[in-house]
Amino acid sequence: MTVTVAGLAAWLLGFALLPAPLPARILLLAPLVVVPRLLGRIPERPLPFVLSLRRLSRWPAFVAALPLLPAFALSPSVAATALTLPWLALTAAGLVAALAHALPRLPSLLHPARAADLAVDAALGYLSVGALFLAADRIGLRPLDFPALIILLTAVHFHFAGFGLLTVAGLTAAGGGPVSRAGALALVLGMPLTAAGFTFDSPAVNVLGAVVVGLGASAVGARLLLAAAHRAGFPRLAASLGALALLVGVPLGVVWAFAEMLQAPFVDLDSMVRVHGGLNAAGVVLASFGPAGEGGS
Repeated sequence: MTVTVAGLAAWLLGFALLPAPLPARILLLAPLVVVPRLLGRIPERPLPFVLSLRRLSRWPAFVAALPLLPAFALSPSVAATALTLPWLALTAAGLVAALAHALPRLPSLLHPARAADLAVDAALGYLSVGALFLAADRIGLRPLDFPALIILLTAVHFHFAGFGLLTVAGLTAAGGGPVSRAGALALVLGMPLTAAGFTFDSPAVNVLGAVVVGLGASAVGARLLLAAAHRAGFPRLAASLGALALLVGVPLGVVWAFAEMLQAPFVDLDSMVRVHGGLNAAGVVLASFGPAGEGGS
């Protein structure tokens, strides 16, 4: 809990003082709070020749995230990018651990019964993608001529949905039934679909990705509500509020994707960042205090 308090304090300070756009200030909540917390809850993932991934959770992860605060205080530059290197290194370690765990277990890892393990490995991979887009934003790279805001929102997406929500889904799937496992698998598939929709400027693929992610997130939210009934005190409150935030926030993204495809007015992107992004971030943070189960091999 001490690391979580330190992370929240650092994030609140950055949120209030950083001259950064709102998506960047929302994004920092993931490295400072969500990742240090959830890395300590996932099933063990040994790192080849070095140490276990779990030993990098909590304080080491928090220390790696701290330089991101000054990185977003600077304009995009080499100096700002250099401050992202500790975070890139930590997420790269997660990717290596995920690959070391997943590759020897293929193709059996793709079986629905192994959804919990697959979700955790995929989440670690997606986290490294989010870190790369974060670094791209800080150096000012614009892959495929995407606007700066899209690069930043992609980093937000892969930190919160790609890692945070998917990790919670993996933990709930480990202690849940077919619906929990289906929800985890939907999120594993939905993340790259959503990214492909933006990459190839395909509203139809974007809608498909949003629907698949929405179904997966709804399954996670429902599972968290069921788990909350068997808890007490703050874990019960956190799981309940986290589930409600996800069950409201994620469907907004589905509606927005449909509206964009149909070119029908809904809400502007800035409002979506505030409402959809804020609800999803809050939901993931709160859910990280009470995943329904832990396990895996």
